[in-house]
Amino acid sequence: MRSIKFLAVAAASAFVALSAQAANYDLGTLGDSDASFKQVSVTGAFDDILNFSLSETLSDVGSSASSTNLKAKVGFSYNIVDATVSLFKAGSTTAIGSYSFDGTTGDNTNWFNGLAAGDYFYEVTGTATGKSGGLYTLTTNAFASNVTAPVPEPETYALMGLGLVALVAARKKKRA
Repeated sequence: MRSIKFLAVAAASAFVALSAQAANYDLGTLGDSDASFKQVSVTGAFDDILNFSLSETLSDVGSSASSTNLKAKVGFSYNIVDATVSLFKAGSTTAIGSYSFDGTTGDNTNWFNGLAAGDYFYEVTGTATGKSGGLYTLTTNAFASNVTAPVPEPETYALMGLGLVALVAARKKKRA
């Protein structure tokens, strides 16, 4: 009787382990005009984390996800359904943005604007339904070309004006 319970627990544990996949990947540090590319092979339900850092404030960070939907006569196939890419600032549980992709959407791209320097991560979730699982590719492009210049605060103009008034007053006092 004990061996039956042991086998049942072992089978249930194996099923859970095989039915869900979670992996962490490091995409490195991105700056202006940098890109990263990651191709991932998955099986069953998956929840992957792809970490990266931005070395500077960037106006545009583009993320592109695509799934390989491939069927071959020799018995293997790849497919992903109900997949989502979400972008998070490290330490946050609120997504900056997200988008969906699967084997029918082709290359799906989304842009995230005005991201500050720091650590971020993508969470990629979905289900691989092909006989051989699924393949997805996540590409990230970073650009800083449209970052707006800082605008001086009104106090800066007020101090500059007071300085000019003081210079004029000092000059008039020196003449008198």
